[in-house]
Amino acid sequence: MKMKTKTRSRINLPIAALVLTAALATPAAAQQHVPFKGTFQGSDAVNPPIITTSGTGLGTLMGAFSLNQVLPVTTSMGTARWVAANGDRIDSSFAASADFSTAGDGYVTVTETHTVTGGTGRFVGVQGSFVLVRTHLTAPSADGTHVTYGTYQGSITPPGASQ
Repeated sequence: MKMKTKTRSRINLPIAALVLTAALATPAAAQQHVPFKGTFQGSDAVNPPIITTSGTGLGTLMGAFSLNQVLPVTTSMGTARWVAANGDRIDSSFAASADFSTAGDGYVTVTETHTVTGGTGRFVGVQGSFVLVRTHLTAPSADGTHVTYGTYQGSITPPGASQ
């Protein structure tokens, strides 16, 4: 009897250690994601070869926010900064594609696929991705910018999860 007890103890201890190690080594990418979505409105300043977008919006996890992004049209790869009212921030990079088939109707639909690249405050360590679909009016406003508005939807890791 004592021999079986010792054998079980010798087997169970390494298995328990292995399970504990695996649980603690779970990568951040495997964390649960939460919805990240909202709307925004703003303006595009078109100064070839750069389009600079600025705007404001309202979304899950961010609340009221401001948005600034830069898109070199030669690469269609841009960067964006999403800033919550308290200054906490999410940074993203994105690939943009435009559907010019409606340009004759006065607008262009732009689809941007964003990947979160960093954050500050409660968004430190946040990961995720989302798609922003927006309308860019082709006729400039009185100040020379173009009205733009749209929605975004995707998921990110919960704010504060890495803190």
